Amino acid sequence: MSFSSEIINRIKNEHRIFLLLTFLSVIGIFCVAVSTRLLLQTTDQKNRFSEIYEEKQFYTIMDNLVGDKEYMHTDPEMIPVFKRFYNLLLNSESFEYVELYDNPVYLDDYNGPENNVSGYEHGNTIESQTYEFVDDKGVVTKSTCVKAVWFGLNTIPFFDLKISEGRGFTEEDLILDPGKPISVILGYSYKDLYDVGDVLSIKYVFNESKAEIIGFLDEGSNVFRGTSFMKIDNYVVMPIFTNDDYYGDHIYNIPVNFMYSFRTQGTVASKLSADDVEDIITEYCAEAGFGEQYESVYYVVNERN
Repeated sequence: MSFSSEIINRIKNEHRIFLLLTFLSVIGIFCVAVSTRLLLQTTDQKNRFSEIYEEKQFYTIMDNLVGDKEYMHTDPEMIPVFKRFYNLLLNSESFEYVELYDNPVYLDDYNGPENNVSGYEHGNTIESQTYEFVDDKGVVTKSTCVKAVWFGLNTIPFFDLKISEGRGFTEEDLILDPGKPISVILGYSYKDLYDVGDVLSIKYVFNESKAEIIGFLDEGSNVFRGTSFMKIDNYVVMPIFTNDDYYGDHIYNIPVNFMYSFRTQGTVASKLSADDVEDIITEYCAEAGFGEQYESVYYVVNERN
């Protein structure tokens, strides 16, 4: 090889290395920019949230209706008890209460990101979370269990959430009507899969229905659940139904008790300690009429439990 050829090849190799380094630098800058944007969005929401609820702590309330208390989920005589407890929470002078619950749903023919699947963080996959359902006519559908969080009417303003497209829930959206699709809001990760107005086939809490997409949340939206903030980009947002007109009976295959159970396992904002909030919750349980077991019906989630 001549000296000139060697020089040319060296220049070509150096040029390729330069282009590769330039490409990797651009990719790196892009990744940093995206990460910074998400961090700023999440931080911005938390800062706005802190400004609204300055000096307050946040707690999640959960029920303990297991074993000999499990019957309360389906006993019609417990409905007025749940209703009284719910109203005590909502009208409390000791803390602010917001309806919020997390419970997965099933989407038919799902083909979206794997991290939308329920239990993804624990190793679940689309394949492991996709099941076959057979209806009364023998028709088989494949449905995938995906993450879902359930909102009441006060959840979006409470957490200062922003709708990037479409709209949030109205009172009408929280009334379950078998003659029309339910309304759902989707997290940001679903924006490339669906549009506002699309209708999905969905299964939830002993029921199945059509669901119309009414909006999408901003990227990086967070709610407080358990003991920390939870990003809900990968979640379907369901309405917590408020029907009371089927007193003592199931609402379209859903026990009324279950909806009140969803409505009473939300988030509390208070200047009080977790123990003080739990004492108040116990008092409310007694006042609502949960009977001799009132001390162990609901509890406040903290690091100890």
